Amino acid sequence: MMMGANYKSGPLDEMFYAKSIGAQLKFTWLPVTCAISKKRLWLTYAYRMTAIYRGGTDLTQPFMEHRWFSKEEYIIWRLKQ
Repeated sequence: MMMGANYKSGPLDEMFYAKSIGAQLKFTWLPVTCAISKKRLWLTYAYRMTAIYRGGTDLTQPFMEHRWFSKEEYIIWRLKQ
């Protein structure tokens, strides 16, 4: 699935992007999957976005979620905002 004109984000995606604290360009030493295109990213530069959630029974322990994006998909996503 490409990020093109037909991409629609779901409610869980909206929650992730609302809680996101930023993105970093990192080198992928281990294989990861692009969150948008579902392509395998390995031994290349890619963007890692991080979101922090609080919830559950212990509100003092934050939960961090990371999603990886290829450079092309991340730039297209940022331009569409």
